[in-house]
Amino acid sequence: MSTYNELQVYKIAYDLAIHTFVFTEKMKRSFKFTIGEKLNLNTIELLLHIYKANSRKDERYAHLQTGQEHIEEIRLLLRMSKDLQIMTVNRFVTLNEMIENISKQVYGWQQSVGYQKKPAPTNGYVPT
Repeated sequence: MSTYNELQVYKIAYDLAIHTFVFTEKMKRSFKFTIGEKLNLNTIELLLHIYKANSRKDERYAHLQTGQEHIEEIRLLLRMSKDLQIMTVNRFVTLNEMIENISKQVYGWQQSVGYQKKPAPTNGYVPT
């Protein structure tokens, strides 16, 4: 098994975190402590879940799923930043390409784990 810092998905997520921290440092105060803080926290959480997915095999799928949730939150915050004209279109495209790459790799990793959740039974019926 590779160490977490050798994983391509981790390297890209780390670069995304660095880019977002640099970007949020230059935000106006009114956005820095709302959108900026949430963006930074979500990128850190994403990195931590990639690390945990790599090191905790029995909990891998759960960490990858939570990582996907952070990816979607980051995507939303980036879009909001662009729409509020806090970030340029070029920066948005760059960061969005990074998040798309991360998302594809995490999704592929989830598929390779092969865990399929069965639907919860309804009305006491248990499928066989």
